[in-house]
Formats: sequence, structure tokens, C-alpha cells
Amino acid sequence: MRVLSAIKFVKPFAGLVVLASISPPLAHGQALSWKQEKCVRYSDAWDKAITLYDKDKMSADFVVEHERFIKAKCDHDIHVCPVSDYDLEVANAMVVASMNAGTASTFPPFTCRDENKELPNFKGK
Repeated sequence: MRVLSAIKFVKPFAGLVVLASISPPLAHGQALSWKQEKCVRYSDAWDKAITLYDKDKMSADFVVEHERFIKAKCDHDIHVCPVSDYDLEVANAMVVASMNAGTASTFPPFTCRDENKELPNFKGK
């Protein structure tokens, strides 16, 4: 019975703990902007992804452009094109991870602008 009482007491505060754990870090005493915070969260997700996925199996352009996107503070003028099935698997995982981190599914940089590039599972026109 005491356990149930303790759970009932703690439950209303659970949301506060979650919100406190995702509050933006401070930079020189100032809170990060939402765009900066999304970039930090996305960068953390990428760091985790490269421990779970084999970077050597990713195409070189995918890795280079993705890391350039992060180093440029998530500049959306930088596009990352997943060209292999493995790249696409990692890109899909990054979209899910970014959504789990509170960003929109449109935040990741994945797009393929080069019509001459061979894409995985592309059926053509």
C-alpha cells in the first residue's frame, strides 16, 4: 500500500522531470534558440547513430555532407542524399531519432537534388 501511495505522489511530478531534462543548455548565460537546440539534439542523435551503424558501409558523400550539415549548425542549404540502401537505412533512423528528440520530420537534411544520381530502390520515370 505504501508503494502505491508513493507512486501516486510521484506521478504528478514525472512531467516536470522530463521537461527539466530536455530544457535547452545555456550558452554564455543565454538559452539556445529553438533552431540551435534542434541542431544540438540532431547532432547528439548522429553521434549515437555512428556508434550503432558502420560508418564504413555508408557512402563517403553521405558521411561528409552529413557532418558538414552539422558543423554548419544545421544549415539547410546543405543537402544530404542517401545513395545506397545502407545510407537510406541510416537516414530513416535519423529521421525517427530526430522526431523522438522533438524536432519535426522535415528537420533532417535528406534530399536528393541531382537527377543523375543513382538512388536506392528508384523506379525511374
